[in-house]
Amino acid sequence: MLLLSLLLPFIITPVFALGKLEPADGKLLFGAWIDTSSEPQSGGDSPFAFNSRIGFRANYDVPNHDLDGTLKLSVLNDSTNAAIFLTIYPMKGITEAAVTDDQIVALANQVNGLTKSTGRNLFLRLAPEMNGDWFIYGEQPTAFITFWRRFHNLFTPIAPQVALVWSPNFRSASERFPYDPYWPGTEYVDWISESAAAFHMASKGRPLDAGAGQTATVMSFWNSFIFNASFRSKYSLVKMVFCFEMVKTEDEETTNDYRSTVDPATLVEFKKGLAALDRAGVVVWAQDTRVSATTSTAVVRTATATSLVVATEAVAATAVASEVVSTAQQRSGATAVGSVWSLVLVVVVGLAL
Repeated sequence: MLLLSLLLPFIITPVFALGKLEPADGKLLFGAWIDTSSEPQSGGDSPFAFNSRIGFRANYDVPNHDLDGTLKLSVLNDSTNAAIFLTIYPMKGITEAAVTDDQIVALANQVNGLTKSTGRNLFLRLAPEMNGDWFIYGEQPTAFITFWRRFHNLFTPIAPQVALVWSPNFRSASERFPYDPYWPGTEYVDWISESAAAFHMASKGRPLDAGAGQTATVMSFWNSFIFNASFRSKYSLVKMVFCFEMVKTEDEETTNDYRSTVDPATLVEFKKGLAALDRAGVVVWAQDTRVSATTSTAVVRTATATSLVVATEAVAATAVASEVVSTAQQRSGATAVGSVWSLVLVVVVGLAL
């Protein structure tokens, strides 16, 4: 007992340093995954338009590329320093022949130049949903780890300011797609991201009830999520969240509208929630600034000879994160991201209506 009393003063509670691009404790980044492509359903959006709708400056941008593989960086002209969330799909595979060292170095130099010329932070989500069977590089855990570590070792020395995001897919009701075998190690990952989608039958052979309506359904989620002080207190490591501002065709017969800021009535309530977060000092908004002309003129193109397909998912605002939450509707989807070192989660959430 005496020995214990002597040791107690020397017991130290561990304190973890913030991870790469991680906001301070008690703060959130909030943004939006918007459709900046020319697709007719939800295309033509921009960070500037999203910021105008919500009345705040989103803290990161995720633009969509067109079908020819081009990404017009002019869509990022929102007069802020919002970060870029970039997804890279190795659509020819992950072998050294499919993705050469020279291609990785070329990408690193391009991304390094982009961040330095625009003054923006950048999160790079590499080969996501690698544990699924819907990508050519999927379901190859040993090959994936080898590829990831090779990519990290070539990319990071050139662009050390860029955060690498490891992003498996999650199926809660099935063990078909485990993601543990794909973990490359903490020294190779800056953030963890998770994609998840729920598919539910709303009725079997009976008419579908009209339900609570779009505004009530969407806000029931957000009010139990980041707009809820109890949630933020319980999950204090949630650091990044962005809403999925997209209309997406899931299959030949099903098209879902995941947007929270287009329907006028829903937007009014959504803005109230953001305003409350702002008054509480929770959200770290992007700063008002003018970026260089590089953003105004540059085009990122995916050449046919290149195996790394660039997919810019557009985000504008600050990020926030959470667990995947299902509501009383047919479908819901989310993508989570978190800092490895402090186990911070970030989630992109969409409610299908």
